[in-house]
Amino acid sequence: MNARNATRTYFPPIAARLPGLGLLGIRDFRLLWMVTGLSFTGIQMRMMALSWLVLEITDSTMWVGIVNGIAAVPVLLLSLYAGALGDRVDKRLLIAKATGALALMALVVGILANTGAITLWHVIVISLLSATAAAFFQPATQALLYDIVGPDRLFRAVSLNSSAMNLGGMIGPAAGGILIAMFGIGASFYLIAVMFLGAMLGILAIRSGGNVPVKAATPILKDAAEALAYVRRTPHVAWLLLLSTATLFAAVYFPLVPVYARDVFGGGAREFGFLMGAQGAGFLIGSLATTAIGDMPHKGKMLLLVAVAWSTGMIVFAFSTSFPLTLASVFTMGFVGMFWVNTLRTLMQTAVPDEMRGRVMGLYMMTLQAIPLGWLVGGTLATAFGNEAALVIGALVFTSIVALAFIRSPELRRLA
Repeated sequence: MNARNATRTYFPPIAARLPGLGLLGIRDFRLLWMVTGLSFTGIQMRMMALSWLVLEITDSTMWVGIVNGIAAVPVLLLSLYAGALGDRVDKRLLIAKATGALALMALVVGILANTGAITLWHVIVISLLSATAAAFFQPATQALLYDIVGPDRLFRAVSLNSSAMNLGGMIGPAAGGILIAMFGIGASFYLIAVMFLGAMLGILAIRSGGNVPVKAATPILKDAAEALAYVRRTPHVAWLLLLSTATLFAAVYFPLVPVYARDVFGGGAREFGFLMGAQGAGFLIGSLATTAIGDMPHKGKMLLLVAVAWSTGMIVFAFSTSFPLTLASVFTMGFVGMFWVNTLRTLMQTAVPDEMRGRVMGLYMMTLQAIPLGWLVGGTLATAFGNEAALVIGALVFTSIVALAFIRSPELRRLA
């Protein structure tokens, strides 16, 4: 069944009257929203726990950046293939297999940590395997969202689905920090495994996405070449992919968060979790705000303003010695960051025809690997120049790239 005409079930009238929340009355969207929440709670908790685990093993900011940064490699190599695959197979089964693999990897880390056998090389290998699964999970999830709601409701659906991601971003790190402090790091990975298992079961209950593929079977390398050719002849799509890649420099602050929690504020896993949870709260409120506002005009200008605001937050974070001020800065970064994420993701999906959507979203997911690569760049810059300098460099380069794109691209300036 085409989920754009999905069966509606009872939904509380007060919620249905709120902008965007009526989408939760669509059964398959509601299931996908819950799956997204479980998955991203697990992803954020895993990122927090892995970062703390690596910091404990190595006492090195660079290794924190490396372990998170190398996770980008499988996604860079596989996202275009995964996007092409999503155009021709049942998206639900593809997502279910990926979340099942993520559950297994989390369980393995938990067992190794609890037995005291965990080493840095275990963490690296499992990070690479988990990233391989994520390479198939993300493009298929975005394409499935479009299948469920269609183009007219996509911006609000993206925003509302992002609220589930960011609820996970708020809960996951904070809960992970508390679990590590109380029961040890293994307990957090056992809970992560349960979350991914729940996501796998939830995705299998969705009825949409199992329709006839929009792309006939052709060699996947040919599909990939078609996607690259489409981007080359479609300037606004190329500029959007460049902006997504620029987040490499916005993300240099991530590996410094556990360092600031420990070395600047004298805390531990709990304080690290609070910092990441504050950012998650900002993401959540930002996604709810974009859901309530709905489709916004002047999206190109919005992207430039958000870049300036995010970079300002990075600089405040760099020099703050006040924990409340630092919490406020990361909350603000999370809030404005959702306007960036939801606007860019919506533009990417509505800019392409149906038969190209999976492949172009695969390319988009490749550019999103700039974020884990930013962990690597951030750790390297901090080691070479110091924490404050790394954050200032990242902020200035990110804003400069976005401003240059805005100045040079009339297509970007005209984006509605």
